[in-house]
Amino acid sequence: MRVAEIMSAPVVTVPSGMPIKQAARLLVERDISAAPVVDGDELVGIVAEADVMQVELHEDPRRHVRPDTTPLGPVPATVAEVMTHDVFVVPPDADVADVAKHMLDRRLRSVPIVEGGNLVGIVSRRDVLKVLLPRDDDIAGDLENLLRELPDSLGAWSCNVHDGVVHWRGTGPAEMPAFLSKLAFTVPGVVDVRVDVV
Repeated sequence: MRVAEIMSAPVVTVPSGMPIKQAARLLVERDISAAPVVDGDELVGIVAEADVMQVELHEDPRRHVRPDTTPLGPVPATVAEVMTHDVFVVPPDADVADVAKHMLDRRLRSVPIVEGGNLVGIVSRRDVLKVLLPRDDDIAGDLENLLRELPDSLGAWSCNVHDGVVHWRGTGPAEMPAFLSKLAFTVPGVVDVRVDVV
């Protein structure tokens, strides 16, 4: 499955000069964990909940035995001062499984989708999780529709789905088990595939 099929678009973006409090309010109001930062049409960074939280939260001196008298220094005021500059992006045709792996490995909550230098969407962990949510009956229905499009020369196959696991059963050419496995994974919600040749 391509990431373009699950990404959110249009994208909620913020300018790099936006005040941090305003950006924090936007994240809360839109119920999003991060927003790409743009200057004009150019993606220059991404600002996440954690970026604005570190600015907004300060220790309460009344809760500590020895007060900290260290000067605070200048407090960041704009998104540009707290955003992540080195942004991991992917194209719309990237495989969702690959993107999910990068998100886990890099501990990312969202990834901007860029095509031809333009921001076209964003995919979040929640978007990826939604892929796992379709009901078994819906998955089976999608697979049966795909089966109907195949020529009769590829054999006779049936499928059932339980907890996202597709079980193909039938007969056909020797290359069909591998083909059916790949075909099943094009349908959202499939987590595993088994093929029994009878």
